[in-house]
Amino acid sequence: MNEMRVTVDKVVIFGTANCPNCTKARELAERYYEKVEYKDVTYTKHYEELLGYKVNMTIQPHIWFHMKQESARYIGTYADLKSYIISKNVPTD
Repeated sequence: MNEMRVTVDKVVIFGTANCPNCTKARELAERYYEKVEYKDVTYTKHYEELLGYKVNMTIQPHIWFHMKQESARYIGTYADLKSYIISKNVPTD
C-alpha cells in the first residue's frame, strides 16, 4: 500500500468551483488519497470555518492533511500539495 495513504487519514480542501487550482488540487488528492473532503467556500459555513484558520483568504485552495494520531497539518495551496507528493518520490503526471 502507498505510504502516503497509510499516514494521511483524510485530505480537506477549501476552494471554489470556478477555481482551476482548486479543481487540480481535488483531482490530485483523489488520485493519491482515499478520503478527500472538498469544502466550497461559497457556502457560508465553509467560509466561516476557513476564516477561523486565519489564512490568506485571497489565495485558493487551502489544503490540510488530517493525520492518524496527530492533529491536522496545513499543507498550503495546490502547488504545495504537488510539491509534497513529489517529495515522497511519487510521480504526479
